[in-house]
Amino acid sequence: MFGISEVSRRTFLKGVGAVTATAALTGCSKGEGDTYTIADPGSRTKVEERLVSCSCRNNCANGCHLNAHVRDGRVVKTSMAPMPDPRYNRICLRGLSHVQRIYGKNRLLYPLKRKPGTPRGGGEWVRIDWQTAVKEIAASFKDIINDPGLDGPLSLAFLQGSGNFGGVHGRPCGYWRLFNVMGTSGITPNLDLALPTGFSKVYGTPALSCLGMNEPADLVNAKTIICWGMNPASAHMQTWHFIADAMENGATYINVDIMMSGAAARADKFVHLRPASDLLFAMSIIDEVIKNDWVHYEFMFKNTVANFLVYTDTMSYVKNGGSLVALKTDSTFVTAGKDSTLGDKATLQGIHSDYRFEAPAGTQYNGRDVKTAYQLLKEHAAAHPASSTQASTGVHPDVVKEVARIYTQAGPSSILCGFGPDHFTNGHHIYHAIGILASITDNIGKKGAGVGVFEAMTPYHDEASMKIGVTSGISYPALADTFNIPGVPVVNEISQIKFPGKQNGGGSELFMGQPRRIRALMIAYSNFVNTWVEMNTNIKFLTAPGTNGDEYKLKTFIVTDIEMTDSAHYAD
Repeated sequence: MFGISEVSRRTFLKGVGAVTATAALTGCSKGEGDTYTIADPGSRTKVEERLVSCSCRNNCANGCHLNAHVRDGRVVKTSMAPMPDPRYNRICLRGLSHVQRIYGKNRLLYPLKRKPGTPRGGGEWVRIDWQTAVKEIAASFKDIINDPGLDGPLSLAFLQGSGNFGGVHGRPCGYWRLFNVMGTSGITPNLDLALPTGFSKVYGTPALSCLGMNEPADLVNAKTIICWGMNPASAHMQTWHFIADAMENGATYINVDIMMSGAAARADKFVHLRPASDLLFAMSIIDEVIKNDWVHYEFMFKNTVANFLVYTDTMSYVKNGGSLVALKTDSTFVTAGKDSTLGDKATLQGIHSDYRFEAPAGTQYNGRDVKTAYQLLKEHAAAHPASSTQASTGVHPDVVKEVARIYTQAGPSSILCGFGPDHFTNGHHIYHAIGILASITDNIGKKGAGVGVFEAMTPYHDEASMKIGVTSGISYPALADTFNIPGVPVVNEISQIKFPGKQNGGGSELFMGQPRRIRALMIAYSNFVNTWVEMNTNIKFLTAPGTNGDEYKLKTFIVTDIEMTDSAHYAD
């Protein structure tokens, strides 16, 4: 038997850090951009190696600083480079694997054109030069725009994804600028949008709600951390090591997921949900919080619409002259003022104890029945107690109550949300409920207390500023309009492109219910054939036969990517 002494994570890391620091000092003393000579262990010769500063642009959106090690014009490896804040000095397996991605067998280095006479998806290609590619794409777009039988630039469509966040050819690149100038139609991805849309119902702007979590380094101030539908141990390394630090400081770490993951295995408490039951679990927690009076009335009064009145017949907020109306006493109504320092945010005078958060039965305004927003939330949550949701979630009521108690009673708490629940139809409701939970318990906007995703290094705002310029066409910066239609699920926008035929009586072609004859589609950094729902529909859209002697109804399909993906396989 061997004796094992207790070694804390921090002691272990300090030891590894000391060894690594010594190795760094002895083996790599030069700086970024310098050329220096090192020994090649394979050949015993000396080669020159140059460090090139770069960053990781994978979709964890952390943008970690890297060094690319270049020998003879070829990147041989990547290594961690210092971040402005040394607490974020990290590199994960994705950052270390860029070499394989750059030189992988599927990497595209030149423009390819589908071999004439072969079908889309046939996999036969002819290499062309860049100038020819640009000219042919421009000529195709021009022909479609000038075709009197089509809809001008609206017959061109552009689709984006999030496969690359690089500044040269990733999300913030000039594609949207180009298509905005042309005034084309736009197709929004039907994935990864439920999270920002759900949080936007609580906090406002979709982009900001996706970035609203406190920075990961703040997690050391949390006493409770809940990872919901997220596996930061593998997918978000810049967050995971701060969770580990918080646990060393005594924080309770709870993981909520539909499967056991690396992060779940290290949790103090793992809540194993059945798939697509997250919303019921969230509502049962809210019910427990309200029943035990663990809500924070002062925070709700200052920062939420909890005590504003709602007409029960239309479920719309009561307004007087455009301003919301609150219930002060059983029979006194107060119209919210507007504080210029808060822009258009409605404010009320006094303190929270001056107001009622629940209206007595029979309360009316302008002769119509009203209730407070908090009262409606309370009634809705009461319809989903843990005792009734257990059959769907698989979570025992005692576990629900324990999670609710720890989250509200153990000091500042943070909920880190991943995109797991995002991939269910109408998943935005899940994030809406999680945002409400944080808002009624004062667990947002302070040290150790936040909710959502931290992706502050993601250039969403740069992209948004480009996309504002759309002057015509169909453009959905987010699917909020679709989400706001009661009972209408999220749909695949490709499936909404309807060619005339027997299925609709041979009438006009439609795109999202509007007359549009889409004849060209260009996609960038997206593999929609196999990552969007309705894969067969997507392929049928690309391969639908033409009617006027055209090979395909969609005359031109262009893919810009760095690898031969399934979508690129069908490109022209």
